[in-house]
Amino acid sequence: MKKEVYNTAGLLVLLFVVTVVSGCGCQRYSAPALSSPTVAARSSETVKVIWADGHQVDDKFVVHGTFRRQLQSSVPMKAHIDVQILSENGDVIQEVRSADIDLPRYRAGKGIRFERFEIELGDTLPNFATVIVTAHQGKHDT
Repeated sequence: MKKEVYNTAGLLVLLFVVTVVSGCGCQRYSAPALSSPTVAARSSETVKVIWADGHQVDDKFVVHGTFRRQLQSSVPMKAHIDVQILSENGDVIQEVRSADIDLPRYRAGKGIRFERFEIELGDTLPNFATVIVTAHQGKHDT
């Protein structure tokens, strides 16, 4: 009886070790994936970035995501996305601004409307760069 308990416990431990080791071996990360640019999203008072992500397509880096209006007013508004690319030490490499995107007015009972965006950046970004995506409504001072 005691021998059967030890055999069962040993088999369970072996099964656990095999499961953990095989799971860890399947989730490998290559060095370029770890050094790829980080995408951070910032919201403003009137427009909220729900999510933003970026990936390399051929020789361009593409940033895409969704945003929505923050304030629930019945007035339609126009918003745009600002993308700022920072180097590893925090210097601004590039700034890109999207065209104005219409955000529909809030209608009670119709749900929240999300708008998608996709912005192509010119070249391959340097390793360890940071891409900051900010949503704005209205015009900039500069």
